[in-house]
Amino acid sequence: MRGNDKYLKFTKESIPKLIIQMAIPSTLAMFVGIAYSLVDTYFVSKISTDAMAAVGLAFSFISVIQALGLLFGHGSGNYISRMEGAKNRKESSKMAITGLIVSFFIGLVIMILGNAFIIDLVYFLGATKKLEFLTREYLQILLIGTPFMIASLTMNNQFRLQGNAGLGAIAIMLGAVSNCILDPIMIFGLDLGIKGAAYATIIGEIIGFLTLIIASRFKDSVRYNIKNFCVNKVIIRELFSGGIPNFLREIFIAFSLAILNNKLKAYGESYIASFTIVNRLILAGTYIMVGVGHGFQPICIFNYGANLYERVKKSLNFTLRFAVIFMVFIEVIFIVKSHGLIRIFRNDNSIINIGSKILKMQSFTLPLIGYTTISGMFLQGTHKFKEATIITTARQGFIYIPMIFILHYIFGLNGILYAQPVSDLITFIIAIVLVKRRNLELVKNKCLKV
Repeated sequence: MRGNDKYLKFTKESIPKLIIQMAIPSTLAMFVGIAYSLVDTYFVSKISTDAMAAVGLAFSFISVIQALGLLFGHGSGNYISRMEGAKNRKESSKMAITGLIVSFFIGLVIMILGNAFIIDLVYFLGATKKLEFLTREYLQILLIGTPFMIASLTMNNQFRLQGNAGLGAIAIMLGAVSNCILDPIMIFGLDLGIKGAAYATIIGEIIGFLTLIIASRFKDSVRYNIKNFCVNKVIIRELFSGGIPNFLREIFIAFSLAILNNKLKAYGESYIASFTIVNRLILAGTYIMVGVGHGFQPICIFNYGANLYERVKKSLNFTLRFAVIFMVFIEVIFIVKSHGLIRIFRNDNSIINIGSKILKMQSFTLPLIGYTTISGMFLQGTHKFKEATIITTARQGFIYIPMIFILHYIFGLNGILYAQPVSDLITFIIAIVLVKRRNLELVKNKCLKV
């Protein structure tokens, strides 16, 4: 699609039709992502409860990697999309290559530092003496793929936010399918255990990275040309500020998981393993909703950059309705089928009972998560980075972390279980206020026809 054709498409076509078209590649990728996440969890759970717990501890570190990828991906992608909406290809080209190079370099730094301080990292994540060896084995291999993981996330979001979500979807699907195929081969066929799961993950990430590099040459995307690499005040400010909401969200997820696991280890490895399974299921349950949100984002950002604010509002309303309704559907499934879903991963009565209780409790607020997720995307897309940061960091950050300590102090173990739903409710209230205020600002500034 040529630049002018894209402009006409994004600014003239029906909003629901556009969002659905943009969401299809991301949603397909999300389906594969669901399969990868659940298959990976399934095979690791077959090794042992301790292996499941060790991988759960590593989620915190993976969240840091994702945080950096989203920082550079959304920071550069938001700027690229706005510049494309303003028909300024020169500036968008500078940002594309700069974001990619910076993200890969940061990945190399993380890889080196992570290996240098691996023991400290393992215990910071909440490992017990019993879990130290398995967690270290998994992380040391995972660190090798860090530069590729961060760079892939950066490119994926750049493509998606400029309206070429299909490129990212292809890369995600190839990487995830490779991982799913390699998991049983390496874990059981080669008898590598938890190391096999880590090798399968980094090979999948490298395949996804190479796919993005190759595929970028066959679409009308902003090209990666080393000659356009540019470090100036505007590029650096936009690269880091535009992705701050996503970055802080993932960083808070990392810290909250580390805090959660450190609290849970007093109650045994079964609780860490149960939370690991539930977290994967909740993540899988939100994937399709997030996929539609990914379809919404480029439409929102592009029309905001083109000063077509009425279309921004219409796209927001459509996406919010879908997100809430869909998450009600997922909520019902998780509550009704909680025991069976946990049993798929670990046929252990203790984990089934613990996991089903956690899953039911967290499922009650899933519709609220749908609303807050899309709200954060809307505020970020309309250049309200501070407000977007508040929403994206509340649920598993500055609301959730204090709730873990406060409710654990008052209610003990049950308090840890209540912390997430309470955080979801408070975050939902904050999101309603901030979205309403942003819409009123647009009306006051005569951005919307009222």
